[in-house]
Amino acid sequence: MQNEIAKTMSLESLVNREWILPNGLGGYASGTFSGINTRKYHGLLVGGFEPNGGRYMYLAHLEERIFIGEHRFFISAHKYLSDSIYPRGFIHLLDYGLKKQEVWFRFGKFRDYDLQVIKRIRSLSGKQQVLISYEFVGQTDGVRFDLLPLVTRRNIHTVRRDAPYHSERGADWTSTLPFDVCRFLRHKSNPNLSGFSIKYPQISSRLYIGSHEMVFNHQGEWYHDFQYDLEMQRGY
Repeated sequence: MQNEIAKTMSLESLVNREWILPNGLGGYASGTFSGINTRKYHGLLVGGFEPNGGRYMYLAHLEERIFIGEHRFFISAHKYLSDSIYPRGFIHLLDYGLKKQEVWFRFGKFRDYDLQVIKRIRSLSGKQQVLISYEFVGQTDGVRFDLLPLVTRRNIHTVRRDAPYHSERGADWTSTLPFDVCRFLRHKSNPNLSGFSIKYPQISSRLYIGSHEMVFNHQGEWYHDFQYDLEMQRGY
């Protein structure tokens, strides 16, 4: 039955269905059910109003990769200039839903593996936080899950255009990130949480990204030329 439902979920319908989870402080998480951001305002963590009156994007997206044996699967999706879509994680989407302060997605169809992944996104009321969880159900032996957070700090009304391309960086792929990354073993407000923090220049606030079970690998890269379809329709 789930496969029959999945056949009716075209990319067009998934892209056109948006969701938003406000945090009560002026911030939010938002996106589409396809996983593709179609607005420059879409992102997983937009902070509330700052002293200068602006709102800033801190966590734009997550690249989500599942490794099973020699096979690699994505459950994330991006759209780049010239209408190029990669990866196409929505092909694994079985169903999805939205309820108060939470949106969820259920993924499967990983070849012939008996595995499903339930992803939940929650915006915490009264806090500048977003909680994203993944539940793996079924055949989990030999499964590895990689998350690549796409972090930034930009006003939600703008997009970054100053990222150097590979040809401009030469052999050094990691030295041009405009912030400092610091690993922490235990977060002071949650001793069971380990991860890393992002320190931005000229401001005192930090972005903390953590998990109860993670292995941290610091290798920063730029992602270029995202295409936001609804912004293009507006002439941006």
